[in-house]
Amino acid sequence: MTDFTWRVIRLQTQDQPGMPQTVVRVFYTVTATDGVNTFSYSDKEDLSPADPSNYSAYSALTQDQILTWIWDTCAQGREGIEMQLQGQIDYANYLAQRNRVVGPVQTPTLPWS
Repeated sequence: MTDFTWRVIRLQTQDQPGMPQTVVRVFYTVTATDGVNTFSYSDKEDLSPADPSNYSAYSALTQDQILTWIWDTCAQGREGIEMQLQGQIDYANYLAQRNRVVGPVQTPTLPWS
């Protein structure tokens, strides 16, 4: 079983008439793990213009609310991103089984970093 964790990393806002600090862009990361292998996906979403009748003050926003905005806006959708990460985990497990590798697939820091 794979666990997916969605996390908002950063928000960009813009003042709009009657709606200060309106969120216009969201940066996020999704991490998938099956207990052995872990893969991540990071991206940003530009949000549709805010609806004045449904405006929430910046200080009242929650991560769950913003994640819903991402899932509603993202071209791949929540399912598409999770399927992509699941594919990476499945492939890592396939390679481990085929090569009889013991231990997780690792992603070390690049040597020139």
